[in-house]
Amino acid sequence: VFLAENDLVLIIKSHPFEETDRTDNILRYQTKNIRIIREEALHQNNLDFYELLSSADLLITDYSSVYFDFLLLDRPIVFIPVDLEEYRATRGLLLEPYDDWTPGPKCYSMESLMDEVQKSMADMEYYAFERNRLKRIVHYYQDANSSRRVWELIDQMMSKALQSG
Repeated sequence: VFLAENDLVLIIKSHPFEETDRTDNILRYQTKNIRIIREEALHQNNLDFYELLSSADLLITDYSSVYFDFLLLDRPIVFIPVDLEEYRATRGLLLEPYDDWTPGPKCYSMESLMDEVQKSMADMEYYAFERNRLKRIVHYYQDANSSRRVWELIDQMMSKALQSG
């Protein structure tokens, strides 16, 4: 109801290693406003996950590092660390303290998630300072020229190899 009332579509994409277990459980919830995307479907349609991600207005995540890439889009991120202590104990976090490395509201209930999604969609500046602070830390380059830089580096290395070879 919340999604329809707010004209939102929730696209769910699980981590490829957890996709089967998780996706099978949530497929029954798929509706007009809830879509489950499987890795197999992306491959069948010649799509890369990042093509899909770049079309998102907002990201909801728990501990996935995908939000580091999403920072480059300068769009809102909402975190749902509902099992943070269990995750810390069983898998561990790469970066601590968690709150310092997650530039967005933290939601521990469905009510707070709905509230924070609405706030984030209404005000794109909400948590913008925190997103930009972290973006400067984790992304040396923030432009769209990384492929060009990689190609130039390969070209330089190949030229050197040919000259010395």
